[in-house]
Amino acid sequence: MKYILFFSLFIQISMAQTSHEIRLIIRSDDIGFCHTANEACMKVYTDGISRSVEILATAPWFMEAVKMLKTQPNYDVGVHLCLTSEWENLKWRPLTHAPSNRGEYKV
Repeated sequence: MKYILFFSLFIQISMAQTSHEIRLIIRSDDIGFCHTANEACMKVYTDGISRSVEILATAPWFMEAVKMLKTQPNYDVGVHLCLTSEWENLKWRPLTHAPSNRGEYKV
């Protein structure tokens, strides 16, 4: 089974007085975006080298991602702040019925 991996690399350079080692921290991104992204983010944690993930609370597969993440309590989870749906061919609804920030305000 092929997985689409949505992850970003962050390099942390540790400059401790006694050591000059370089550490590579793998962070997965966009869990909650779609079912395949959810599976991929979990797989790179359980079978791979990812140690943290960013969740999209506004995305359509958010609830599935939450259920999956509950099975791995040691997976470091952060929130991916998302003001708009940036994807060209996939849009999801806003969380509230508040006016948009896209210039739709009437003055």
